[in-house]
Amino acid sequence: MRVLITGANGFVGQHLTRRLKHMSDVVVETFTRSDDPVTLTQRVREIDWVFHLAGVNRPQDPAEFMTGNYGLTQQLCQAIAAKHAATGASTRVVYTSSTQSNLDNPYGRSKKAAEDALQALAASMGVPHYVYRLPNVFGPGARPNYNSAVATFCHNIAKGLPITIHDPSAALTLVSVSDVVDSFVAAMAGQSVVRDEAGFAQVPTQHRTTVGELAQQIRSISQSQNMGSPSNAAEAAWWAALKSTYFGYAQA
Repeated sequence: MRVLITGANGFVGQHLTRRLKHMSDVVVETFTRSDDPVTLTQRVREIDWVFHLAGVNRPQDPAEFMTGNYGLTQQLCQAIAAKHAATGASTRVVYTSSTQSNLDNPYGRSKKAAEDALQALAASMGVPHYVYRLPNVFGPGARPNYNSAVATFCHNIAKGLPITIHDPSAALTLVSVSDVVDSFVAAMAGQSVVRDEAGFAQVPTQHRTTVGELAQQIRSISQSQNMGSPSNAAEAAWWAALKSTYFGYAQA
């Protein structure tokens, strides 16, 4: 099986690339910012799966949201359509969208447009696809002080730096990067994928907390290095993932 990962140098992309390269029956190709999108047409011809993780979330010019999120997705869809027209073969697609795609802002609109492009492709050609509207993803290797509260809190608390909390009661839904990759690999293996009522793929294990509670949990790990006695498997997994993230920064 041949797999193409766009955004392979990103946070999720690096974790997925490492996982797939350990699978003997998978050949991994990568697409990063240094690659020319024009090459997608030729490269997709030999590909069975595309994990489309590339995207723009903090550009200097808001117009780059649409270019980087929708524009690249549209080029990918055209490449898949060209392959289908020439060979009749389908390419399965996993796309990492965002829970913000429902929001009326430049980022949300660009992610929604990318979703629509993939769904139009699927409708016209029957191309299997999985659109994940991911919430906040955390885990070792996430960039602190960028777009991950978990990474920022873990890094700053581990280094004795202050953290800023504007609203301690603000709700957070979190998924660990290992659970994200597990779900992607399950989809590739033909296993059932959890979907919400609108048909969007979901990572099965999600952790719901608040900003204030998250900060307190990380401080607890910092002070005691002990997760205590979890009441169930989900809680144990949450603490294990949080500790792994924290100690990644504490030992760096």
